[in-house]
Amino acid sequence: MSHYVHVAAVTILFSFGLLTFADAGKVLVVALDGSHWLSMRPVVDLLRQKGHQIVVLAPDISLHIQVSQGFEVKFYPVSHSREKLKDHSSSFSAEILTKRPILQKIQKTQQKMKEGAALMLDTCVQLLKNRELIESLEETTFDVVFINPMFPCGPILAEHLSVPSVYILHGLPCNIEAKATQCPTPLSYVPRGLSVLSDHMTFLQRLQNFAAEIGAGFFCNILYATYQQMASEFLQREVNIQELLSHAAIWLISSDFIHDYPKPVMPNMVFIGGINCVQRKPLNQCMQFFNQE
Repeated sequence: MSHYVHVAAVTILFSFGLLTFADAGKVLVVALDGSHWLSMRPVVDLLRQKGHQIVVLAPDISLHIQVSQGFEVKFYPVSHSREKLKDHSSSFSAEILTKRPILQKIQKTQQKMKEGAALMLDTCVQLLKNRELIESLEETTFDVVFINPMFPCGPILAEHLSVPSVYILHGLPCNIEAKATQCPTPLSYVPRGLSVLSDHMTFLQRLQNFAAEIGAGFFCNILYATYQQMASEFLQREVNIQELLSHAAIWLISSDFIHDYPKPVMPNMVFIGGINCVQRKPLNQCMQFFNQE
């Protein structure tokens, strides 16, 4: 699976002219804890091994991000506690393992997403209002910003610094990555998240898919409203999340068409589906559950 790490790293290097024999590039990594960081870390390690200078921005309350001798980590304070972060992580995992009717599953999952969004919002607020840290970034020349766009503060910061950005993600709520890249996602055969539909749908199933799209759009308008206001104030111009995400140069998609149904993608989307399997371990309880399904 290390192939996927090399694909991700080489894509970044070639895209921004960092793959040279003489000069190393400088990469700013806007990190968030959990699976976000676990997906980014193999790529960050390979970039470091290639001689590029890495600066990681991270909240001081995290479960996985630690001081490293291989690259610089700039921690910034957040207001939530480690216990609250751990409680959310464990309860969200438990919800994934719980079998429920589809409507209850969507409701419960959205509730957990709201709780996680509140933690992310606090993290973003604390980062953007840290003037000392922001000023130090403004005084530094970066070649590229490496971001998981699930954390909207990353795209906001990249836009503020006027630095090209590379995104790594599995997917975003409401299929917003397709909207940001103007990628077609026809409801007739691209199932929406949590819809439990396939790419072959009856007429009634397409209506169900349409209803899922409307519900997700309503949820995301609420989810991203605060970030849009924050981004507009920070950048001092009117902006929305879809516009911010549209400025990404490369999208590294940690999925593939073995896991997801085929769908249209844009030329700057690169699939690196096996990157989360770089560190091979026995199946945990969560993966055993899905394997049984």
